[in-house]
Amino acid sequence: GVRIQTPPLFKPQSEPAPFRKKYLMVSNAINKMLYDQFLAKTLLFLPTSMARTVKGIHFAPQHWTPKKRKRQGRPIGDEANREDGIPINGKTTQGKEAIRAQLREEWGEIHHPTVDELVNMVLSLADEHGWENIVLWKLDLAGAFNLIRFHIDSVRQLAFALTEELTAIHITGMFGWTGTPYAFQVVTRVLSALVKQAISGKCRWYVDDGMGVSHNRD
Repeated sequence: GVRIQTPPLFKPQSEPAPFRKKYLMVSNAINKMLYDQFLAKTLLFLPTSMARTVKGIHFAPQHWTPKKRKRQGRPIGDEANREDGIPINGKTTQGKEAIRAQLREEWGEIHHPTVDELVNMVLSLADEHGWENIVLWKLDLAGAFNLIRFHIDSVRQLAFALTEELTAIHITGMFGWTGTPYAFQVVTRVLSALVKQAISGKCRWYVDDGMGVSHNRD
């Protein structure tokens, strides 16, 4: 599984972080979404009193952010703003950039297709086959980040105390850790290579979204 690269001088914080105000405002919705993840076996629940006894456990604040077309928004594990100690995402601007450099060294640069590249992809097929003979298509992976798993030694660093005296511990990719997009970019590159071998036409990937164009017959 994916190993978390922690900053220099990082020390796990075994005491739960104070609840964020935004989390408390929508905690019922967040807890229900996390429960759905528990049912999907992408995270664990422990009583917070028990979680605090796990050797090397690290608590960060549970957070929330809006998400387009989803009224309930998205739960986020805030690995950037633990007030005491050094957050997993790094403490200062320089510290955060050092973590990103470490991630690039581990998994490579993240390259997203630009709008120009997507337009030129479509234009090249239109020039080859004619506009009336091509079709644009798209596909994506549902719950993409949940498709990657953390190494057993790193799971304990992804603890988030909740209301109801519960703690969520993530075992698959999550929103909030800087490294998740870098780790998933490896999956993106593999998908891109496999799809190129399987289709007639062209396709570019943006994280978990494949955007393609092909001849109608294909």
